[in-house]
Amino acid sequence: MTSGLLTKLLFYGFLLYASLRLLRSSKVPVRELFVGRISKKDWIWILPLGGLVFAFQICAGLVWTDQFVRLIPDLYLNMFLRPQPYSLMSSAVDTLLAPPLEELFSRGGLLLFLANKVGMKWAAIISSFLFALLHIEFVGHFVGALIFVCLYLKTSSLLAPIVVHYLFDGWVFISKAMDPAKELSPVTLADIHSAAMEVRLPLIPLSIAILYCLYRFWPLLNDGKGPRVRAFDFQKAEAGPAQLPK
Repeated sequence: MTSGLLTKLLFYGFLLYASLRLLRSSKVPVRELFVGRISKKDWIWILPLGGLVFAFQICAGLVWTDQFVRLIPDLYLNMFLRPQPYSLMSSAVDTLLAPPLEELFSRGGLLLFLANKVGMKWAAIISSFLFALLHIEFVGHFVGALIFVCLYLKTSSLLAPIVVHYLFDGWVFISKAMDPAKELSPVTLADIHSAAMEVRLPLIPLSIAILYCLYRFWPLLNDGKGPRVRAFDFQKAEAGPAQLPK
């Protein structure tokens, strides 16, 4: 087992441990994170929404990288211009473990723990911010994390964001597995800028669509209307510590 793979396994093990500890401190059993039943009709809007978020993340990520590489060139030159060795096992571990464990931590334990302290709205923002910090590209992952929080609250189940997350990571895994040599090819600043220029125009309608979705979902964070997680009293969370149902 390589040191890189061992590090990843330890990291995912830590995510699982931290998630369970946070849920325990909030007195929320894991099963309460999956109380909602998602019908076939629900998947008709959940999956396209996931595709929208994925497209936004790609476009926003390219534009963000193009701008950020100008501010801190040494960081991105070292990150993109240095050939990255490809490991099928390491990539498979990420694909299998990242979706359920990242969702269990970010949209499960951490979200409910913070909601009990500062209310659901700020909990969604803070947990999404921390989730985005775990990734190279910040803007797309922050916005995507907010949408995932709304998916969780709308369906009362972590299954929806987990499935969408699996689709994202599955696409990345397949694209890397089909062309592993591409991972060894250095990416120049000209490549990054060219790709960013190509997605600037489609990023505009994607951003409008994302903002509209957040506008429609935002009441879930304000007052907890609609289907909600049974283990948490959102209305009381906005005023102070939550009271769990007896």
